[in-house]
Amino acid sequence: MYVEAMSNLGMVMRARGANREAEALWLRAIKLRPDYWDAIDHLLHALCENHTLPNGSVQSPRYNEALAVLDYILNVSLRADGLLLVFIPPARLHRLQNLLHTSGNIRSMNKVDPWAGFHDYIRAIELMFRPPGSVESGTPLQLSDVVVATTVIGLLTNVSSDSPLPRKIASALGVETSAFNQRVLERGIDWLALVQQANSRLLDILLQEGDGALPVVLLAPENVLRIPSALFSAFSHSLPALCTREPFEDLWRLAPGVGDAHAKRTTAMALLALARLFQSSPQNRHGFLSSRGKRIPRSTSLTIVFYYLALSLHPTASTYNNLGIIFDSVKHSLPALSRHGRQQILTGTTLAELYYKKGLSVDPKHPHLLTNYGSLLKDQGRMLEAIGLYQKALQSRPNFDIALANLANVIQDSGAIPKSIAYYKRALEVAPGFPDAICGLSSALSSICDWRWGRGSIGNEPLVDAQFRFNLRPSKEDQTPKGWMGEMEIASRKQLAAAYAIGTGIVRALGTVEDWIQVVNNATNFELDGSQQRSQKAVNEVAFIIHLIESMNQIVQRRWYRDLYLNPSERSITGLEAANKVSYKRARLPGPLGAPIVPALLPFHCFTYALDNRTYRLIAHRNALRISYLALKAPWHPQTVYKPPPPPFQKLNVGYVSSDFNNHPLAHLMLSVFGLHNRSRFNIFAYATSASDNSQYRRKIEEDVDCFYDLSASSTESIVKQIVSDQIHILINLGGYTRGTRNDIFAARPCPVQVSLMGYAGTSGAGWCDYLVGDEHACPRKAFGPFKAAEERRMAGIAAGVQGNSNVEWDVPISQIDPDSEATDWAL
Repeated sequence: MYVEAMSNLGMVMRARGANREAEALWLRAIKLRPDYWDAIDHLLHALCENHTLPNGSVQSPRYNEALAVLDYILNVSLRADGLLLVFIPPARLHRLQNLLHTSGNIRSMNKVDPWAGFHDYIRAIELMFRPPGSVESGTPLQLSDVVVATTVIGLLTNVSSDSPLPRKIASALGVETSAFNQRVLERGIDWLALVQQANSRLLDILLQEGDGALPVVLLAPENVLRIPSALFSAFSHSLPALCTREPFEDLWRLAPGVGDAHAKRTTAMALLALARLFQSSPQNRHGFLSSRGKRIPRSTSLTIVFYYLALSLHPTASTYNNLGIIFDSVKHSLPALSRHGRQQILTGTTLAELYYKKGLSVDPKHPHLLTNYGSLLKDQGRMLEAIGLYQKALQSRPNFDIALANLANVIQDSGAIPKSIAYYKRALEVAPGFPDAICGLSSALSSICDWRWGRGSIGNEPLVDAQFRFNLRPSKEDQTPKGWMGEMEIASRKQLAAAYAIGTGIVRALGTVEDWIQVVNNATNFELDGSQQRSQKAVNEVAFIIHLIESMNQIVQRRWYRDLYLNPSERSITGLEAANKVSYKRARLPGPLGAPIVPALLPFHCFTYALDNRTYRLIAHRNALRISYLALKAPWHPQTVYKPPPPPFQKLNVGYVSSDFNNHPLAHLMLSVFGLHNRSRFNIFAYATSASDNSQYRRKIEEDVDCFYDLSASSTESIVKQIVSDQIHILINLGGYTRGTRNDIFAARPCPVQVSLMGYAGTSGAGWCDYLVGDEHACPRKAFGPFKAAEERRMAGIAAGVQGNSNVEWDVPISQIDPDSEATDWAL
């Protein structure tokens, strides 16, 4: 009663404006009784809000004082590992959890170290996942156990019956494989106990499956909402910490008079904080989740599990939106089982749409959901639907810069360029430095030659001022960006430069073998001994890893070709087939590696800008890296590289891939080419990735090739398999970075020789493009990076007396010229 009276007196003093006296009373009450929650809430609320002082000035929140109070309470209530030191009734446990979450939030506001609240978030979550008696049992549950259990449940929900994964998991858990089927979420399995008993054995299997990270789990929204029923089946499907049982009882039940709504919401918020922390921090941040002496590295797959758990405990429109964003970028596709046991293909894009729709059923006016769903529909070519969603988003939030810029983009793509300009300008009024709006406005104004509004210039162009007057620059050396064209160049350069800082340190973070670092040292020709140095020297470590994996796969494919067709006597064919999985194993990207960032300025739009060669090639290169990353991360690739085709017997198999085999300028230009091939020397295949428009151009191309495929409704996986099956020797990309192109097919490397031709008048900047067919005047040799690299190797004597690349096994330029080089004298 004394403590209660003291707390109430503090409320009276606060109402009378005596804030300091009120805070002193609450603090005394807390020290007398650290679990007096009302006094704690009153004091923290007072310390974490602005105060108007008697002199009229405003006192900012005193977060350090709030942390001191929180530290005192938490130190007397919890051990460092989060286990309780004092008894707290289940009905009050959510109050302690709320303090941990608040402590995490305050600590995470530290701009120097946003991870400062990480430990408190973990403790807030584990507090609710641990059943009573964890201290006595000596086996307290960890968040990693819940993450692993959720991953296993998700994998087994969609896994096919012929997959070896269930057998591996069952072996690690010590159970029969027959216990796993498509109804796994409905079975009364104590997953948490099984995972704890399996210890590191199960985690090792999962990390191996995910190439060093957790494997990506694709779950439909309805399956996510059923996760708590599976995870907590031994606890009456409730949070374990809120449960109780008698000594003679086997199953736990929710403690009498306890509601779990507050605890579920706070647990979900802590999980969301972790998800955002892992998702938004730079890749060079060594984030991981500890698991009994092992580490679960940060990765997209781990972030997805955090979001799954948060959504399952407390569904919100924002969480549905966040999962939709992730799945729209993951681009995975996996065979899955429906609730009725039917096989279906589950893709990231399909899931993204499901999550956006589900989120809008919770909040139909959510501006971010409407905008992101609109962008997904835009990418699918459903322009009118996308415009409708963007407009709904703007009805909900008229000054939403992302919706304004996205609406402008889709309107510009539809041809109504003057109308799009108005939306770009509105977006820039709200967010003056928004790169997407800056680049979009520059493209729109340039495409209609509207040089008003202070166009300015870039490079050595004449300046165009706000009065539409032309002015020459004072000198050739003056290339200062000016006007809105200059803003576009500055925004693009900033985005290109950001990749160096974000990826700095990722090679060391993902590789524990010193040889990995030595490879980097040899490739970059200087020691990687300081992260700041690498950032300043413009070393793109993420690009290096992607290029390394691509090059290694090319080497393996060429070695397979040599063993099969050039030196068949070295091994028997039977022996080759048996050794395939070992000898020609595909190199994979490290699981924790995140996706490379791409600039807002699109490669296709660069043609009309006076950008220097380096900026131009880097914009293409960064887009190529993202395409390569997504292709290399796809789970449907076989364990080996794709088997190379046999040497041509009289005829070469040449494949053309295009989305423009219709009434399109590309088809007009190429119309006669297909029929002009010498059929005694070539078999011609055409792979159309867009549906037929029944035009004369489409019919003519279909007639002139040996084999025509309409693959407009096919997945990348099936297209790649078809190309490999056709034993194509040379695969030609007729799209480049034009609309509707399918560069992901080439990034999967289904063919040993891949060529860019006709459709795109620029560089792909990609490791999956071996040759660019061009005119020697428009594309002089000195503009080609590979040519310069070969010259540099020859002049430096790196070839060590070997003329050319005569070794088939290593017929990949190991010291290719770096696209991130500061040189501006080459572009292709």
